[in-house]
Amino acid sequence: MVQALGGDTLSIIGAAIIKLQFEEIELYVRFQVLESSAVPIILDLDIYQILNVVIDYENEILMMKTDEYEVEIQIFNKEGIKSQELLENEDYLEVD
Repeated sequence: MVQALGGDTLSIIGAAIIKLQFEEIELYVRFQVLESSAVPIILDLDIYQILNVVIDYENEILMMKTDEYEVEIQIFNKEGIKSQELLENEDYLEVD
């Protein structure tokens, strides 16, 4: 069980080791698979420390920075993910 920031309790249903590639950087990372959440997997917190991750919540960017590289990844909040899913699944009607 994991407690989310909002107080919800989420069940961990498994784990997977997945290869992540950021430009020329390759990493094998253990992911926790949750029963229900905005995103079906989350990174273990240890990897954030290993990669010196900084999360800019205001601009929704995850940054990894070392002496050799700097990577920025766009992240989305729960509402952003839901609205994107709605846009992708919405049937559009053309009106003349």
